[in-house]
Amino acid sequence: MPVQEQYPPDSVILFGGTAAHSEGSLFRKDSKEYLLLTNSSLLKFKTMEKAVKVFGNQSVWSSSAGQQQLTSQQTGLIAKDHRLLCLNSIVGMHMHQPVGSDIQIHIEYLVSISSQPASMHFTPATDQAEAWLDKIRQGCDYHAPQAGLIPKGTRQRQWILEKLQDDHIALPQ
Repeated sequence: MPVQEQYPPDSVILFGGTAAHSEGSLFRKDSKEYLLLTNSSLLKFKTMEKAVKVFGNQSVWSSSAGQQQLTSQQTGLIAKDHRLLCLNSIVGMHMHQPVGSDIQIHIEYLVSISSQPASMHFTPATDQAEAWLDKIRQGCDYHAPQAGLIPKGTRQRQWILEKLQDDHIALPQ
């Protein structure tokens, strides 16, 4: 698990759902927990009921249509061990469906202290996979300018993509 001392403040819950997840290591062990995505972090709780005790009504954040503003009291209840990942450390993500298995979302990130690359994957409910990916990207897009990344849709990003194509560098599709 990444050791991250400074997390940006959590102020909005973007999405939530039960998912199996594991972090990159030689021996991966999947844990089935309730994951919550805020504007700055991916949080984990043992069960949905434990998340509800901290954040209240889950019907808002368990659908892709709603978001929930967090109070300072709620953010104060987020323990360090609930934090799975800080969104501003993500460098890449994609969806993958192994043969005969459920859809997985793979996330590559940098561990903040060492800047070493690491990865994790999680397996959400099939009907929630697209929503998870969209909401994680939404959270990462929010942090892109602060992290020095070039947001999608800008001229600079388009120029970089064209330059890479001109140099015959294969781009992921």
